Amino acid sequence: MAPGRSKPSAYNGTGVRGWIEEVQDYEGKEVATVRFVDYWNSREMEEKFKESAGIVLEGGVGKGVWEHFLDECREGGMVGMKEVHCKFERVPMKFWD
Repeated sequence: MAPGRSKPSAYNGTGVRGWIEEVQDYEGKEVATVRFVDYWNSREMEEKFKESAGIVLEGGVGKGVWEHFLDECREGGMVGMKEVHCKFERVPMKFWD
């Protein structure tokens, strides 16, 4: 999902995706884990984006982009999801000076 045309933008960078190498425990199940790191500007803007980011037409029926994303994850075998919000700080590339 891209930030789209919402003003102000809901997030400020391209998200990062990556698989965790080891098997993880999720509610008593061994699972493969993929991490999505997105750079939301605020929780409020994230929620507004998820509610109104746009519509995907599937079989002639409109569905919100966020719900469509979750449905596709479930179809791919997702057993659950945890959302964690963290504040990131920029670390300069040359930090030893």
